[in-house]
Amino acid sequence: MARLWGGLKFDQIARLQGADQRLKSVKPGPLAVLAAFHVAIMDCLDYQIRLDRRVAAVRVVEAIRLYAASHDGKLPEELSQITEVPLPEDPATGKPFEYRRDGAASVLSLPEAGLRGRPTPPYRITIRK
Repeated sequence: MARLWGGLKFDQIARLQGADQRLKSVKPGPLAVLAAFHVAIMDCLDYQIRLDRRVAAVRVVEAIRLYAASHDGKLPEELSQITEVPLPEDPATGKPFEYRRDGAASVLSLPEAGLRGRPTPPYRITIRK
């Protein structure tokens, strides 16, 4: 089942985001008030999903640390190796987070998901010996 975002499914959110373009052409009047509410609601949903996404990313980072603690300080090659705890999906996409090894470090990326504002920078994970 698709993760809910503000009580809405992913396909419903995509349709709402597509409505932004159509609402820009609304002329002043009663519909303009509704258009303003739509923008405010979308901003609130966007903020909520950004927060959910950060919490989920920190949960993944902590799962990586837990994996390293039980595997002599070694980072996993891929997230599927982590079986100690369940990993959350990216709430903005409904898919697993992007993860890759980069030498002695790991990088957890949060891909562009159509959210407003600045993109979230990747998390770089290293384990001290």
